[in-house]
Amino acid sequence: GAGEGKQAEKFLEAGALVTAVDKKSPKKQNQKIIWKNSSLEKFISLSDFNNVYDVIFMQNIIQFLDKKWTLTTLMPALQKHLSKNGIIAIRTFYKNPIPPFKEAPLSFYKINSLLSLFKGWKVLFARQFKYNGPGLSGINRRFYLSDLIVKNVQK
Repeated sequence: GAGEGKQAEKFLEAGALVTAVDKKSPKKQNQKIIWKNSSLEKFISLSDFNNVYDVIFMQNIIQFLDKKWTLTTLMPALQKHLSKNGIIAIRTFYKNPIPPFKEAPLSFYKINSLLSLFKGWKVLFARQFKYNGPGLSGINRRFYLSDLIVKNVQK
């Protein structure tokens, strides 16, 4: 989800038309961002695929979604919503952080499992790494992260 919209704001500042999806409304809504107050599951299930995006950015969300749904429903849906030469960028966990969250992630994704979802796509960036620092709550953790940026060159 988009949370408070910090990343959405960065895309907006760069000149993008931005649609942000989250279950909760942010405390301060930038009126230039198209806010969809919905779970990602509901947003995808109600999608008619008329909207096509140049960039789809997901940071720290798919690890909290059901893995089967993510692999069989979400990823194919995102690919249908992407323009020719569009980009999908994902940051997720490949292992539980230390100390763990109170609400444990449901799924973990090593970089090779993410890469396997985008056969025939141009890989712009791929890494699996460890990061020590504060999370959104401000608590310092050791994070185990996978980053992937791919470009659709198939359409």
